[in-house]
Amino acid sequence: MDEYIEFKDKVVLICVNKTYVNLGPLAAAQYQWELGTERLERVKVADYVLAMFRGKVVGVIEVEEWVESNKANFPLKNDHLDGRYGFYGRLVEDHKIVSLYLGKRLPPGFRERGNAHPILLSYD
Repeated sequence: MDEYIEFKDKVVLICVNKTYVNLGPLAAAQYQWELGTERLERVKVADYVLAMFRGKVVGVIEVEEWVESNKANFPLKNDHLDGRYGFYGRLVEDHKIVSLYLGKRLPPGFRERGNAHPILLSYD
């Protein structure tokens, strides 16, 4: 039986279905997201980013800084798009925090029907 996330922190949930298998949770979640100015400010206050693959959390990430997705910030990437953002961060190792989220699913009804945006927030 699936366990559902009980949010204890402010988290950003990022769907990594297209890239997780090849890149892993951190690399798949950290690069090239379309965020408007208001949404960018909202994600900056999150405690963690959760990488989500097929509805389950596969990575818990602590973000150091959100930055523009450009050659200066991501020199090993070649597919930069204007107006996109990514972050520098690391996988959380603290078992207490990881156990709150890793392997768990979104609660039923958390994602609004028809919402295809790859980034969700657990807070307003």
